[in-house]
Amino acid sequence: MRIIYRDFRSERKVRPFWFFIPHEAYRLTEQDTTDFVNCIKEYAFISIFNKDHNKEAAEACQYLSMLRPELIVPSLVQQLFSSIDNMTEPHRFTSIINCLTRIARQIVRQTSSYSEGQIYVLPLLMSVLPGIDLNDFQKITVTLEFLDTILKLITCVDCSSAVHTRTDLTEIIREKISDFLSGSFLSPKVRRLVAGLIRALVKGNPIETLKYFLPKTCDSIESIMNHADTSGLLIDHKGDIELNWYLILFAEFLRARGDTLLIYKQMIMSVFHRCIYLIHKDSYEAVASAAKHLLKSLSHVYPMEYQLTVENLDEPFINFLPIRAWGQAVDFDHLQIQFHIPNIDEIDFACEFVETFIYLELRLLNEKCLKISNNERLRSLTFIHHIGIGCFRMVPHIDSEKLPNLISSVVSCDSKYQAQYSIYPKEPKFQENLRMRLLIDIGKLIEYSWKMMEKLWPSIVCTTHVQKISAQNLIGSINQRIGKTFTTRALIQDVNEKSIHAAATLWRPLASNEIETGQQIHDERNRANIQSYNNLMETLNSLLMKNILTWKQQKMTISLLYLLLQNCVPIPSSCIRTFMDFLVHENIELRKHAEKSIAAICRLQKPPRIYIEKSLDEILHNVGQSISTLVDGDCQPGDRHDNLWVTIGGYKQPETQTEWEQTCFLDKSFYGYYTWPKIIKYSMNKRERYTANNMPEQVAILYERFIDKNFIQQSIQLMVFDEEKNEIKFDKTRFLMFKVGESLFRNFGLTFVDNFMEQLYILIREKTKDKHEGSHRTATEIVAGMIRGSKHWTLEMENEDPRRMHRLIEFIYLLINNYTTANTFNETARWYLIQNLRCFQWRIPSIWCTINEHAKQLLDHPSKAVRERIAHVLAISFSFDITLFNGRATRHPDINQCIDTICERLRQAIDIYEKTPRINISDQILEVQDETRKAFNFIETVVQFHTNLFLWCEQPVKNAIIRIFPYLCEIESIAANDEGCKHNLTISRNHLGMAYLHVHFLEALIQQLEQVCTSPKWNARRAAIQFVQSMIFWNLFNARPYAQRLHGLVLKCLFDEQLEIRIVASTTLSGFYQCDYIQVTPEDLNHFRAMSKTNYFTKINGKKVTSARDVVKRHGGQYV
Repeated sequence: MRIIYRDFRSERKVRPFWFFIPHEAYRLTEQDTTDFVNCIKEYAFISIFNKDHNKEAAEACQYLSMLRPELIVPSLVQQLFSSIDNMTEPHRFTSIINCLTRIARQIVRQTSSYSEGQIYVLPLLMSVLPGIDLNDFQKITVTLEFLDTILKLITCVDCSSAVHTRTDLTEIIREKISDFLSGSFLSPKVRRLVAGLIRALVKGNPIETLKYFLPKTCDSIESIMNHADTSGLLIDHKGDIELNWYLILFAEFLRARGDTLLIYKQMIMSVFHRCIYLIHKDSYEAVASAAKHLLKSLSHVYPMEYQLTVENLDEPFINFLPIRAWGQAVDFDHLQIQFHIPNIDEIDFACEFVETFIYLELRLLNEKCLKISNNERLRSLTFIHHIGIGCFRMVPHIDSEKLPNLISSVVSCDSKYQAQYSIYPKEPKFQENLRMRLLIDIGKLIEYSWKMMEKLWPSIVCTTHVQKISAQNLIGSINQRIGKTFTTRALIQDVNEKSIHAAATLWRPLASNEIETGQQIHDERNRANIQSYNNLMETLNSLLMKNILTWKQQKMTISLLYLLLQNCVPIPSSCIRTFMDFLVHENIELRKHAEKSIAAICRLQKPPRIYIEKSLDEILHNVGQSISTLVDGDCQPGDRHDNLWVTIGGYKQPETQTEWEQTCFLDKSFYGYYTWPKIIKYSMNKRERYTANNMPEQVAILYERFIDKNFIQQSIQLMVFDEEKNEIKFDKTRFLMFKVGESLFRNFGLTFVDNFMEQLYILIREKTKDKHEGSHRTATEIVAGMIRGSKHWTLEMENEDPRRMHRLIEFIYLLINNYTTANTFNETARWYLIQNLRCFQWRIPSIWCTINEHAKQLLDHPSKAVRERIAHVLAISFSFDITLFNGRATRHPDINQCIDTICERLRQAIDIYEKTPRINISDQILEVQDETRKAFNFIETVVQFHTNLFLWCEQPVKNAIIRIFPYLCEIESIAANDEGCKHNLTISRNHLGMAYLHVHFLEALIQQLEQVCTSPKWNARRAAIQFVQSMIFWNLFNARPYAQRLHGLVLKCLFDEQLEIRIVASTTLSGFYQCDYIQVTPEDLNHFRAMSKTNYFTKINGKKVTSARDVVKRHGGQYV
């Protein structure tokens, strides 16, 4: 919808940057727009009450109302009025209010095509007030949001003459507000709302608001402080609720314009002097916020008028009627905004305030930091922080020789960032530069650099407050936060010549000495970062190896070391040795962290790939094809002669290592499917590997450990017992160990294979009950690592290019012909492995054809688990049987042929199940007939296969899918005996209804529905008429031409002899009426009334009897 509206606007509004104007013949006409809105609106209206998609529906209504408000606004407003008194469906009110909020501008605005929306404004404002229901938080939220949106779009002007006849109205309002404020402190729930009210008053009329409310608030604060035990308040952590409320009000009043606050200077300073040392959290946060608001009001530049109208609202109504400006867009270039520019008195007040209070706090922290309590320290830091936020705009950046010696901080302090102009009539004067003072006094608390981490992280690890639960929880929270949010800062910051040249172009040319000086500073910073990084790594590693830490501290230390791994500089060898030692540590959690760390180190040590570029002509020539096979370079997606070479069927295995390395393997599956790029860049099937005589020290450490058979044996035995009993599973944590295997076998090739193969045989043959499952899981992880790591092995050893992995594919392919096992678990695992061939997509068509033929023969397999896997695999094999524009897919299995064959077998299975006795009675033992069981198994698998088609296939709806639909309805009576099969069958049919159905599919499907509704099986008839509901809901637009046929079909079922069908038909017909698929006509209503009054008593041979036919008629009329 957003895109359509954007195109609509682009064609009708010429913007300066719009360089292309569509030809008039290709533009959307007004009638096109109207037709589009009429087509979409009904579906949008229905979806408003859909809990899963009501936000999208509201957005759609918003854009539709922008296109044609006259078609959208009246309908939605009427729905609101009808939902207000609806007690049975209260959610409708919330949904429709949420939608009306999105179209508020279209309601209040007058346009040339629609101006009637304004008549709804007052009725809407009044009618939604019951939505302010404290028992329903969602309702009150959407109601207040609607009111806020409407009131932002309209201009509220007092058009009455009461102001000329009454002079006490304003005073009455003031008194009511004053009374309200003085009592609101008793209700914390409304404090935020009241604070918002004060904020609006201060912005709208600061002079009058301050005049009547600020003195009273300050007097109340002074009174409380005078009558209370001041010394008690200064140490009371519970605080005073009344005092807290007045301090919150005081902070809100200080948001007023700076010039209006000047006359209250003495009063304001007095309150700060009295309340600055309160240590109750709510109290000192309110005082700190007041300081921030005061300094911002005095020193910042901000607009004084927030009215987005260019007209003068004070003009007589004969010249301008405010209602004309409701909801109108505003050209910001014509707004005459007045800004507040601080004057000399405001600057002096701000400077005096800062110097009066900030130095008191800094002196307190410097002299008594260790003597004061944590609450007092936090109060002082909070106050300094808020003062800094409020006044730093007045404080110049630092221009000092001391700056390079200061630790880098999150505070930007260098003078080069200082603005080149001033907004103040008088430059603010302070005793010293506050930025410098804060950096010197407390800057180390807020810095973030490698030097800070070098000192801070070891301190966190070595914290010895292990006896205090609060300290343990705090340290744990710090470690958790670091683990979630830490990102490695750059050790080496490089700037290329292109960036330097661009910066100089934007700023000014740089002299050679400036560039030299900058480079020296840059190099020195990089050296300092590297030194701090190495020191930090060595310190943490030393702590870990000295055995002076508890196991929790060790866990934190090794997790921090893992986070510090990076590829800018070599990782200290001592740290790698420590990780290797912890692979065989007795603590399982420390071993898991070591596994993650070794996996990361292997990734960092990964040798680079070797990339080459070749033209398409050269590549095709190497595979025996010519570029002339392409037809005029057109895009012809699907199966073509020129892309056969990237499939496994067209692959010829190289005979030499050189040929293997030069073969063009393309891991990205889109290459060749649509077209070819002129130049193809790909990695050679070769990668540098470490050998015993050619590896750095850090790599040699891993090599020496993993070449040791005893170390491998010890580490693998620990892996076997890594998980608790009955919890053996291949989860994410264990997957990291699999990554280790991948990295080892990738980086070192066959070096470790013999050692691991020896252990693999031991693991696979393990028979001990306690070690059996753990051994098999560990063996699986090692094998997975070998397979993943073999991607770039040599030809003698052999991603997603099937040619590179043809040996593995052939092995998996051969599994389907293995009948030697009767183990259901093994057979299920084999089919699951076959299912994973889907990653090769369209490039193994011959494999899919063979798998398809074999899977079709096993649809009645006795094992349900195996049948489920087969249903998935069979559906995946058809995923690329698609119809392509200007292309074709001919190499893959044909879904139409397959389903036609299945239909024949399904007909036989239904007959067998219905005609063959299901139970054998032999010597008082009840047994299900084998033939009947196989028939049911086949039926159940076909249902699952049909469902999976819609999960895996890009174009699941084919002609054969329509032809199998009557069978899916007919087997409803069979599935009724099994709840699981019945549920799956309903889902399977609904998938077809939810799919987009083209006209020719709809025609064929409706014919099948008409046929099923004449079936002698009432279960089939009910399933068909129930299916119509989902089909129409998901195909509302393209099914409109068939409204009369479906109406007749539903009416026929409404008077069916079976009660269950009549009930479903009545629900379906009601849905048609509700979604406006079929209009309710007077003739229909008269017909239903007549049917509902049908007399079902008749006389036969003078006796009064009930007529079943007339009962059906009466029921059919009543159900609607």
